[in-house]
Amino acid sequence: MLFEYLDKFLINGVTEEELEVIEGQKYKEVTEKLGITDPFWAEKLTKALVYMEIAKINLEAEGMKEKYEIYKEEFEKSLQQISFTIPVMRG
Repeated sequence: MLFEYLDKFLINGVTEEELEVIEGQKYKEVTEKLGITDPFWAEKLTKALVYMEIAKINLEAEGMKEKYEIYKEEFEKSLQQISFTIPVMRG
């Protein structure tokens, strides 16, 4: 794995292998599709997307919808912050 995940409530919902696959997909999405190369932002956005994906997988479990919304909001706020700090993101 590239990053350390501290939200054990979510992480315990998937196997380590599943986590590695999800992380790889989301990291690629952040770095290639969104064009984020700054390590700090790439990690922050990847982790938010990973948490969102795990919450979606386990949406029927208690508390997962709330977790999804929390990380979705964090992801969106981070994108807004990036748009002001990284020239590549400016339209």
